[in-house]
Amino acid sequence: MVLNIKLSKIMKFLYAIVLFAGTSTGFAADPLKEQENAPLMIVKSHKTYGFGGDSFLKEEEELIKDRPLTLWGVGLFSSADLVGAAIRTLTASNWSHCSLILMDEKDQTRFCFESTGAASQIFQGVVPQVQISLWDNTAKSYNGSVAERQFIFKDKQPESTDVVQYVRKYLGTTYQRDLSVLIESLRSENTDQDTTLDGLFCSEMVAHMLMKMCYLDKSFKGADNYVPRNFSSVDYLPWLNGASLTKEKNVKKVSSCCILL
Repeated sequence: MVLNIKLSKIMKFLYAIVLFAGTSTGFAADPLKEQENAPLMIVKSHKTYGFGGDSFLKEEEELIKDRPLTLWGVGLFSSADLVGAAIRTLTASNWSHCSLILMDEKDQTRFCFESTGAASQIFQGVVPQVQISLWDNTAKSYNGSVAERQFIFKDKQPESTDVVQYVRKYLGTTYQRDLSVLIESLRSENTDQDTTLDGLFCSEMVAHMLMKMCYLDKSFKGADNYVPRNFSSVDYLPWLNGASLTKEKNVKKVSSCCILL
C-alpha cells in the first residue's frame, strides 16, 4: 500500500515535469533578447485568451502571408533549465524539444514551426500552443544547444500547398493538456490514433505533420508516441516515399557545465 502511494506521487511528479515541457523552449529564451526576438504566436479566431489575442493572430497571418512554404528539416533543442534536464533524463536523450523547419521556396527564409510557449506570452493571455517564428531568431535567442537536420526527398517532393494548408489549420492548436498522453508517450503506450486533435506536444506535432504528408509510416506507431529523441540521429524513423534526414548539424552548442541539472 505504501509502495503504491509512493509510485502514485512519483507519477504525478513526472506528469507535471512533462507538462512543463510545453514551456521549456520559452523559459530557455534569453530574457534580454526576448523582446526583440520573441517568437510570434497565434490564437484561433474563435478562441479568446484575453487581451492581445487579435494582435497575435494578425501578426501570425502576416508572417506567412503569400509564402510558398515547404519542408526544410527538423530543429532539435536542449534547454538550459531543470525542465529540459528532466526531459532528457526521462527520454535518455540529448534533446528536450523539437520542431519542424519550414522554408519559403522563393526567398529561402526559414521558419520554426513548433508546439511550445514562452513564459512572457502566458502573461499576455497566450497559452502554450502551435506557433511559428523566424528560425534564425529562435535559434539565436535560445538559451541552450540547438541543432538542425535537413530533409532529403528522393521520390515524393513536398507540395507547398499541402504544407501551407497544414500550417494554417493547426496554428494556434493548444499544447497537449492531457497529462496521461504526455507520460504514455515516454513509454510508447498511447493507443488513440487521435483523429480529432485537441492538443499537440512538440514531437507529436512533428510526427503528425509528417504522417499527414505521407512521409512517416503511421502504422509503426501513433504520432502521440513520439518524443524529441526520435528525431535525433541516434534513433530509427519509419520513413515513406524516399524521405530521410541528414545527420545533426550544430547551430549553437552550449557546454554541459552551463546546463542546470
